[in-house]
Amino acid sequence: MAGVGYGCAYTPPIQALLEWFPDKRGLASGIVISGFGSGALFFAPLMNHFTKTYSTLPTFLGNQLETVTEGGKLFAKVGDSLQEVVFATSKDLARLPFTGFT
Repeated sequence: MAGVGYGCAYTPPIQALLEWFPDKRGLASGIVISGFGSGALFFAPLMNHFTKTYSTLPTFLGNQLETVTEGGKLFAKVGDSLQEVVFATSKDLARLPFTGFT
């Protein structure tokens, strides 16, 4: 799937610029290639920042929970409130890109 995405996003701009600037084919393809590659330079740190800012780590609520299903979502009763829960194994948690689980 990633190869198809790259092919759809990468090849058409190169072909279009090569047709628009037939006398400067190297410059046109170089601009497209540098623009495509520099996206990772700018968006990787931005996505890391967003992940750190807006992610919440899972909380272990214990083994004995009373669960309630409402609207297709699973909730656990914690005190007087309901908290949405997701069942995850230790293998699932190990694959998350975060550290600091207790």
